[in-house]
Amino acid sequence: RMIRRADLVLTVGPGLRDWMAARYGIAAPRLLRNCREWQPACRDPRLRAACALGAEDHLVLSANSIVPDAGIEQLIEALALLPPAVHLALLGPVRNVAYRATLEDLAARRGVDGRLHFPAPCAADEVVGMFAGADVGVIALQ
Repeated sequence: RMIRRADLVLTVGPGLRDWMAARYGIAAPRLLRNCREWQPACRDPRLRAACALGAEDHLVLSANSIVPDAGIEQLIEALALLPPAVHLALLGPVRNVAYRATLEDLAARRGVDGRLHFPAPCAADEVVGMFAGADVGVIALQ
């Protein structure tokens, strides 16, 4: 109800803009992108090399701050259900060393400690290429 009284409505993409205009009967909202413009990315081999993966291995990447209650434990539990050639890389800052040890302990108890990796974070201008080095990306938020 309040959206119709707003002086200005912003959204992040043309699809959502068109939906909002149709759904709420308002003028098309203005676009304010929350990401960089698309650019082709070359598959940067550094992420896979940092995890010591072979060509036959598959890499799942979770890129976010490594903090409790963010779904990382569930990713490790899921990794234990996947074939041995599937690895999980947690790419992001570890703000609590004890929490990292908890994750490593869980991985060891589930038998996937050799498949859980903590590569060093990369510079902002390297993110797209590093992400392209993974086979699957996952956002594990609860």
